[in-house]
Amino acid sequence: MALTDGKYKNTIALLALSLVGFTASFTGHLISSNLGNYMGTFGSSMTVIGLVIGSLAISEVIFKTPFGILSDRYGKLKLMLGGLALLIVISLLFPYFQDPAALFAIRFMQGVAIAAFSTTSTAMVADLFMDRKGEAMGTYNSLKGAGYALGPILGGVVTQYFNFFDTFLPDAIFIYLLR
Repeated sequence: MALTDGKYKNTIALLALSLVGFTASFTGHLISSNLGNYMGTFGSSMTVIGLVIGSLAISEVIFKTPFGILSDRYGKLKLMLGGLALLIVISLLFPYFQDPAALFAIRFMQGVAIAAFSTTSTAMVADLFMDRKGEAMGTYNSLKGAGYALGPILGGVVTQYFNFFDTFLPDAIFIYLLR
C-alpha cells in the first residue's frame, strides 16, 4: 500500500497542515519574545512596544474572517501559500527597521500573513476529516500550541547566544522549508 493511499494520505495531509499551524504560532512568538528588548535599545516606550507586539494579533482579528470567506470563494491552498510567501518576505525584512511606526506596519503584515495561512489550514483540516474532526482538530491545535511554546524559548536562546537579528533567519528558513 502506498503512503498516499486512504488514511495515510489524510494523515500526511494532517501533519503537513499541522506544521502550517505550528509555523503560524511559532513565527509570531519567536520574534515577539525579544522585540521589547530590541525596541528598548532605541528608546521605545513600553506602550509603543506593546502596540507593536500586539499589532500582529490586531491584524489577525481583522483579517481571519475575510480570509475564510475568500478561501471558500477562491480556494484555500492559494491563500495558504500566499500567506506563507508573505511571511517569508516579512521575516527577512523585519530586522532592517528601527522606527516604531515601520515595525508596527511590518508586525501588522506578519499578522495578515499568519491570518491567511492559519485560517485556511484550519479549514482544510475540517474539510479532510468530516468523520474524525475532533481528533484531527486536536492534533492540529496541539502542534499549533507547540509553536506558541517553542517560539519564545528558541527566540530567547538565539538572542542570548547570538543576537536579536539572528531570530529572523531560522524563522525564514523554517517557513521556506515548509512550503
